[in-house]
Amino acid sequence: MDPNQTLALLQERSREAEVNGSLHWESLKLSSLPQQIRLSERLVSIKLSNNDLVEFPSSLRSLKLLHTLELDANQLVKIPPAIGEFQSMKSLFLHNNCLVQIAPEIGQLGNLKVLLLQGNRLHEVPLELCSCTALTTLNLQDNNKLQSLPMKVGRLTGLTRLFIADGNLLDSLPASFSYIETLTHLSLADNNISDIPSDFGNFKALHHLDLAGNQLEALAPEIGHVISLSRVNLARNKIVSIPFEWGLLSNLSELDLSGNPISSIPQELGQLTALECLHVDRNPLTSLPRSLCHLTNLRDLVVQFSNNRLTSLPPSLFDGMKSLRKLLANNNRISRLPDNVSSLTTLQLFNLDDNQISSLPDSLCLLYDLQTLSLSHNELTSIPDQFGLLTGLVSCNLSSNKLQGLPASLSSLVSLQTLNVQENKIKSLPDNCSRLTSLRSLNLDNNVIELLSPEISQLKVLQTLRMRHNKLRTLPWEIAQLEQLRHLDLGENRLMQLPAVVGTLTSVVSLLLDKNSLESLPNSIGDLTNLEKLCLEDNQLQLLPPTFPSLSSLTYLDLSLNKIKFLPNQINRMKSLQEAYFQRNEISILPSSISLCTGLHTLNLANNQVLFEVSSQALHIL
Repeated sequence: MDPNQTLALLQERSREAEVNGSLHWESLKLSSLPQQIRLSERLVSIKLSNNDLVEFPSSLRSLKLLHTLELDANQLVKIPPAIGEFQSMKSLFLHNNCLVQIAPEIGQLGNLKVLLLQGNRLHEVPLELCSCTALTTLNLQDNNKLQSLPMKVGRLTGLTRLFIADGNLLDSLPASFSYIETLTHLSLADNNISDIPSDFGNFKALHHLDLAGNQLEALAPEIGHVISLSRVNLARNKIVSIPFEWGLLSNLSELDLSGNPISSIPQELGQLTALECLHVDRNPLTSLPRSLCHLTNLRDLVVQFSNNRLTSLPPSLFDGMKSLRKLLANNNRISRLPDNVSSLTTLQLFNLDDNQISSLPDSLCLLYDLQTLSLSHNELTSIPDQFGLLTGLVSCNLSSNKLQGLPASLSSLVSLQTLNVQENKIKSLPDNCSRLTSLRSLNLDNNVIELLSPEISQLKVLQTLRMRHNKLRTLPWEIAQLEQLRHLDLGENRLMQLPAVVGTLTSVVSLLLDKNSLESLPNSIGDLTNLEKLCLEDNQLQLLPPTFPSLSSLTYLDLSLNKIKFLPNQINRMKSLQEAYFQRNEISILPSSISLCTGLHTLNLANNQVLFEVSSQALHIL
C-alpha cells in the first residue's frame, strides 16, 4: 500500500470513528500518527497495535474520554509522564514492545483496570503503579527482567489476575503481597522463588496457581486451606514432599508435580476427589499410594520418564479410576500389569514404553475403548491371543521387544491405522493380515522376515511400509496393488531384483533400496513420476535403464557404492534434482547435459574415474 492509499484509509477510518467512538489504525506500518488528521475528542477507544511506533503519540493527549488504548506490538521504548493525563483510561495494552521505562505518572490512572506489559524489557515497575487501586489484571510476563516487585504491591486490593512468569528474575515476594486477597489467577512460573510465604493461605479466591520452574524446596501447608484452588502447577522445582494438608483441596482438578525430587506421594492426595489430571512424572517415585483409587474423576495420570522408579502399578489403583482416559507410565521399572487392568473401562491411551514387562494379562484385551497402546522397549515374547478384542485400537507400538510372531486375532483390529513392530524377531505377518483395512502405516524394520505375504495387497489405504533390515529376497507382484503407498523402505535386505510391477506404484514419493544386492532396475522404474527420493546406495548396479531420466520429480538420488560406468545422457530431464550422490562407482564420463540440471546444488563424484573436465556450466555444482 503506497503512502497515498494509506492516508486515504486512515481518513476513512477516522470518519467512521467520529460516529462509533472507536478508531482502528492497527497493522498499517505507522511510524507516527499523521498530523493532517485531527482526531475526534469524543474517541473512547484507539487501536494502534502492530505498527512501527517508536514514541508514545503526543497527539493523543487531547483525548480526555479515552478508556481503551492498544499500543501493543510496536517499538516503544518508554512511556512518558503524559500517560498520567488519561484519567478515564480503563484498558492499556503495551505488551510486545521494547519498553525499559514507565513514567511514575502511570499511578495517576485511578480508573485503570487492565494493564498488559508482557514481552518488554522492564527491570522494574514504578512504585506509583501501586496507586492504581482499580486494577484487576496486570501482566508482566515474557522477557521482562524484573528482580522485585514494589513493596507496596499489596495496595492493589482489587487485582484478580497477576502474571509475572517466563523470563523474570524474582527470588521473593514483598510482605504486602498477601494483602491481595482478591487474586483468582496467579502465575509466577520460571522465576527464582525459593519460598512460598505461609500467608499464601489468605488467597481465599485463588483458582489458578502456577509456580513451575522456580527453586521451591518446601510447600506451605497453609495452601491446603485455599479450597477455591482448581489448578496448581509446581513442575520443575526442588520439592521433596507434599504436605498432608494439601489433601483438603477439595476443588482441585489439575495438579502438576512433575520434575521434582519427590520420592513418595502422601495418602492424603487420595482425598482430592475432584482431581481430573495428575502429573507426577520425572520424580524418583518407587510406588503410588493405594488411596489414589479414590480419585474417581481422574482422567489423566502421568507417572512417566526415567527417573521414576515404579516397579509395579498397584491393583488397587485401578479399582476406583472409572473415568481415567490417559495413563502414561513409560520409563519406569514395571515388570507386570495387574489382572484388574480391565477395570479401566474408559482408558483411551496407555503408554508403557521403556519398562521391563515380559508378558501381558489377557484382561488387557478387555479395554474396549483403548485407542493408543504403546509397549515399546520392553521384554515381551508374545501377545495374548485375545488381542483382537481391542477393536477400537487406532495406534499400536510393540517395537523393540522379543516377539517372534503376532497373534492371528490381530486381523480383527479393523480400526488400526498405525502398527509398529520394528526391532523384534518376527518371521512373518499373520496370514489374514489383509483384514487390517484401515492400516496406513506399517513398520516391520529390523525383523527376520524372508517373505512378504501377498495378502499385503489388500491393505488398500497403506501409505507407509517400512521393512528395512530384514531378509527379503523377492517382492510379491501383488505389492503393485498398494495404490496409496507413498513411502517404501526396503533397505538392508537381500533383494537381487525388483518386479516390473513396481512401476505401478505411482503414488510413491520415497523409495529406499540401499544395501541390497540389486544388479539391475526394471524399465518400469521410470514410471514413478512422483518419486522425490530414491536411495540405491551399496548395491551391484552397473547400468541404469534408459527410462531413468523420466523421474522428473526426483530431488534426492543416491547411487553411491555401485558399479555404474555411465550416467544417462538425458539426465537433464530430471529437472527437480537437487542432491546426487555417485561416489565410489566406476564413472569415467560425466554427460555435459548435467549442466542443465539448474537446481542441482550437491553432486558427489568422489572415488570415480572421471577422466576429463566437465563443462564450465557444470562446475558450479561440483
